[in-house]
Amino acid sequence: PGLQWHVLTHLGPTWNVPGCRFSDAVLLDWVRAATEKGGCVTLGLRIDMRNGRLDAVQADQFRRVRTALPSTGQ
Repeated sequence: PGLQWHVLTHLGPTWNVPGCRFSDAVLLDWVRAATEKGGCVTLGLRIDMRNGRLDAVQADQFRRVRTALPSTGQ
């Protein structure tokens, strides 16, 4: 009541670096573990400042993990 665990983390090896630091399976297990307990996860994706596009590898991983999670209906 009134509190929710939250983490903001990067998908790349560090902030604003291309590529993924975890496999899909590891990331999915971690996000599931947090959200099944009522937690919230924010994933930071790299933005290429030259063209404003997300890192394609990270965006693809984000989509795969999101698709594998149950819908909250929101």
